[in-house]
Amino acid sequence: MDSIFEEESNANIERTSVIFNSPLVYTVPQLAEALQIGKNAAYELARSKNFPVLTVGKKKLIPREGLERWLQSQTEYIYC
Repeated sequence: MDSIFEEESNANIERTSVIFNSPLVYTVPQLAEALQIGKNAAYELARSKNFPVLTVGKKKLIPREGLERWLQSQTEYIYC
């Protein structure tokens, strides 16, 4: 049986691996997969005003942190 310290350490390792396994930027197809939407919807989203997009040449990249902030700003909370 693991001690409490070992369990906490394992939880920290799992959280860290999730962060490091997430890309720093997403391509539009990766965005579609991450948001579970179609590619056409992802391209439309990438063209929309106030959506965080970095253009490098012809390639559109979406910074992970910008996406997270955008998602927070678009989220509606319903309080009962």
